[in-house]
Amino acid sequence: MRITVEWKLTSFEPWYGAVDTFDKLKEMDLLDELEKVLDRLYPDGIDEFELNNLFWHESDWLFDNLGIQK
Repeated sequence: MRITVEWKLTSFEPWYGAVDTFDKLKEMDLLDELEKVLDRLYPDGIDEFELNNLFWHESDWLFDNLGIQK
């Protein structure tokens, strides 16, 4: 069974190593902009584990896509 839920990125609760990147982007008020990027790159959606892994393991990629120097 597959259940799809749509929610705002601001309500996401990251875990482990993803927290620092998430908090940094939240502090920079870039979560809405990131949500637009992710909607474009993942038109079929992304699950919470994939999203957490992006924050955790692909922080440089996220910052690059937002045009930010880390």
